[in-house]
Order: sequence, then C-alpha cells, then structure tokens
Amino acid sequence: MKQHVRAFAIGLLTSGILLLAIYLFGNSSSGNLEDTEPEELISVLENQGYAVLTQDEYIAYSVDQEDAEEADSDAENGDESDTNDDSADDEDNNDENSNNEENSNDEDSNGNEENDTEGNEDDASSEDSDVVEAEITLEDDAPPSTISNALEDEGIIDDAWDFNEYLEDNDLSGSVIPGTYEIDSDMSFSEISDIITTYSED
Repeated sequence: MKQHVRAFAIGLLTSGILLLAIYLFGNSSSGNLEDTEPEELISVLENQGYAVLTQDEYIAYSVDQEDAEEADSDAENGDESDTNDDSADDEDNNDENSNNEENSNDEDSNGNEENDTEGNEDDASSEDSDVVEAEITLEDDAPPSTISNALEDEGIIDDAWDFNEYLEDNDLSGSVIPGTYEIDSDMSFSEISDIITTYSED
C-alpha cells in the first residue's frame, strides 16, 4: 500500500510542477498590452472595424452631437409655434370674415327695404342651418381632451388638437369644470374656453 501512496504523491508533485512551468513560461508569446505601442493597438482595432478616437476628438464629437440635437429641437419648436400662429391667424380671419358678413347683411337689409319678410326669414333660416349646436357633457376626472374630441365629433370645431393646444397655451387645461355645456360652431376658442371653465348646472 505504501507504494501506491508514494506513486500518487509523485504524480501530484509532477503535475503541479508542470502546471507552474506552463503558467510562468507558456503565455509569454501573447505579450502584455501595456508593453504594446498605442499605434499598433489602433491599427489592430481599425483592421477589425472599430473607430478609435482620442479624448479630445471624443469631446468635440459629443459637443457637436449636443449642438445638433438642440438645433433639431429648436427647429421643431419653431414649427410648432408657426402652426400655433397660423391657427391664431385663421381664427382672427374667421372672426373678421363673420363680422364682414354681418355688416354686409345689415347693409343689404337696410338698402333693400322692398324685400318682403318671407325672403328675410329664408335668409335667417339658411344662416341658422350653417351653425351647429351641441350639448357637451364632461364627466368628473375626465381630461380636457375628452371635451375637445366631443366638440370635434359634433362638428363644433375642426381640430381637437388645436383646441387642446389653445387650452395648454392659455393655462386653461386644469381649469375645465365638469358639467353640461351648450356650445355652437359660431363660438371662438376663447368663447368656448370661457364657457367650459365656468360652472354649469347639469
């Protein structure tokens, strides 16, 4: 039995010495990265498809990226303000056109006293038929976009998104009061917002 134990001990000792020799001397061919020149490392990385930047180049690149992102966001904000300006101009133009039409209707009625009352009633009924009236109900805890969508669905306003933007721009989106409102298509965004931010009994 002693011979078996001695043979086993000699085998362990021999394998330990071989592993130590391989560890110390076997990996010397790969070299140490710290000993390698940076130009050699750069060329190896570029050959493998990587881009190598110095710290100064990286900083300049990141600053350029931030500037480009800011320019893009400024351009987007500019487009949005142009859209808001256009919608405000459209509202002003619509108000002016309706005022001009009312003035021309007044002049026509004053200048044409010979027209019988039936003709005037027909004109009034055709004007009334163009006006869309609706009763809109806003429930508790409903967002203002709910009433905007309802107004668009009823044909009171052309675009719910524009009305939501109007409420946001004028800090009225948090002031909308739940209730039932009677609104017609002749009203401007300002008149509608005055109505929906004032208490209405159900």
